[in-house]
Amino acid sequence: MRIALLIPPGIGRYNFAEKISRKYKVKRVDLNEILLKEVNSGSEIGIDIKRQVDNSKPVSDDNIIAVLSKTLSEKDFQDGFVFENMPCNGAQAEAIDNILNKKIKIFAGVVFLHLDYDLIMESMTGQMTCYSCKTQFNMYTNPPLVDMVCDECGGNLYKRSDDREETISRRIREFESYEKPLTDYLNDRIKIIRGDLDPKRIYDEIENFVSELHKISAKSEKFLRGEYAMATPKKSTAKKKKLTTKKKPAAKKRTVSKKKTSPKKKASVKRKAVRRKKR
Repeated sequence: MRIALLIPPGIGRYNFAEKISRKYKVKRVDLNEILLKEVNSGSEIGIDIKRQVDNSKPVSDDNIIAVLSKTLSEKDFQDGFVFENMPCNGAQAEAIDNILNKKIKIFAGVVFLHLDYDLIMESMTGQMTCYSCKTQFNMYTNPPLVDMVCDECGGNLYKRSDDREETISRRIREFESYEKPLTDYLNDRIKIIRGDLDPKRIYDEIENFVSELHKISAKSEKFLRGEYAMATPKKSTAKKKKLTTKKKPAAKKRTVSKKKTSPKKKASVKRKAVRRKKR
């Protein structure tokens, strides 16, 4: 399973990604988490990423692709992954394809949740997150059983201070800008969900699309592996053909044996002719 979920902010994208990763027993990969990990490593790429963030600039595609390449080479991600927050454009999606194709693996595609602007705004203003396990809730669409207490671990919930209307509006517009470039590159490998904020309905559609893309990618991956496996046996088949051509002289021996039998018949005819003359 190699899939990406692009869920608008404030809709509980962590929960959806976590459920899918558990079902298929693969790692969840959050773009922000792996970028932060690279920054903390103190590498040249990490230093450059920190410089861009400090200057309020978006992290460049080159840096994102470099971090992705490093992440996907780790052992934990060999059996698959669920991407969260990425890819954001065609260049990043193409880079993922290139990285995986070298390993004869297939990127299944993207499930993209496109909701009405006002619905997302309402959802984000009601968003709450658990301090301990990071599970997300929403006071309008997915409230906790006990006010400000996490259903999963019993930890305290909090509201983010940067969830102001201007910040939220900017984040929504940025997210919506991902759809077209990804659709242009991925074509039928992107599945778009539209509708309301019903978490169960959204998850059911996500699960259906993920399963559909996974089946297609699994067949494509088997095909790729089959082509790769067929590249080596061609030499052995060529040798077999050469060996069969050496067995042709056996047919010549049979024709020679037929020629030897025909003179015997002629000899017997001559002897009979001689005996008649003597009589």
